[in-house]
Amino acid sequence: MTENSFDMQKASRPGLEQKRVSVDFPKWMVHELDKVSKKLGVTRQSIIKIFISDKLREEKY
Repeated sequence: MTENSFDMQKASRPGLEQKRVSVDFPKWMVHELDKVSKKLGVTRQSIIKIFISDKLREEKY
């Protein structure tokens, strides 16, 4: 490695570190999430993150 190289294994994104959480959703909600995620071509996890992120931005004061 040269002196100016960048080690991606040691890279971090401050404020974007991941934390795993477990959430139980009613079946109807999972079904609706799956419909939306399929329509948009993203995973269920991605659509949940998008929805929550949007709502949190709305709630900032």
